[in-house]
Parts: sequence; structure tokens; C-alpha cells
Amino acid sequence: MNVGAPKTAFTNRVIMCGDSGSTRLFKDGLGAAYTMGKAAAKTAVFHGVGKEHFQEDYYPAYRELIVDNRFGKYLFAVTDLIKTSSMMTKGMLAVVNDEQQDAEAPKTLSSILWDMFTGNERYKNIFLRTLDIKVHFALLVKFAKVIAGRHDSTSRRNL
Repeated sequence: MNVGAPKTAFTNRVIMCGDSGSTRLFKDGLGAAYTMGKAAAKTAVFHGVGKEHFQEDYYPAYRELIVDNRFGKYLFAVTDLIKTSSMMTKGMLAVVNDEQQDAEAPKTLSSILWDMFTGNERYKNIFLRTLDIKVHFALLVKFAKVIAGRHDSTSRRNL
């Protein structure tokens, strides 16, 4: 299990891919290994196998994965925070329920959660979707209803 990316994942004629290098936080190690292996092979075949070649041509892909994982750590921290509060969990589920009940409504929060659970999207792209002010407003309204006791957890209609 990968617990963190090494600062240097390559040197002359050696490169670490997959779990020995960097992989997506809590997600598809195989997909990340493929992506990093492809970047390593492209560098080796078209540019060379020296440390300077890997620094110039492999490192940007490696760095992008590390930066994306920082977004992932933030998103998982927020998700963990929401899970610790029944009020926030109920409010979030109410927003998702509203999105799913209305065929015309944008499925912003639903798609954010789906991509967090499945790994279908880069964490940076998921993070950018969390900045949607409409989602924040919908969450605040549902949180307020839960606090005010106007949310009946036994009835799916009131979610």
C-alpha cells in the first residue's frame, strides 16, 4: 500500500512506478501505474534514460499526480468532517435526494460524491466543482432545516 510519494522517484536508469512511486490517493493503483509507466516509457524511448531526461519529461506527470493528491486529501478531510456530524450528513443527503428527484436539476453534489467514491475524475476537477455557490446554498438551507427540526429523517419526501 502506498503511503506517500518519494521526493525523488527516479535517477539514472532507474524509475519507480506504481505503489513504489506515486499513485492516486485511495484509488486505482493500476490506473496510476499505467499512466506513470507510460510517461516513463515515453521518456526512455524518445529522450533517454538519464536522470536529466526523467526530470524534464517524466517529472511533470509525476508532479501532477502528487498535486492532485493534495486536492484529494483536502476533499477527504471535508468528507470525513461531514461524516462526523449527523446534521451535516442529513443535510448533504437531502441535497442529493433533491437532485435525484428532479430530472431537470443539475446533479452537482451527486456527481461530486460519485467521483469521490469511484475515482472516475481527478481530485482537482472534483474540487473545482465543489466551488459551485448553488451547492453551498442548497447545503446551508438543508442544514438550517435539520437544525430547526423541520427535517423528518423517517420520510424520504422531506429530505
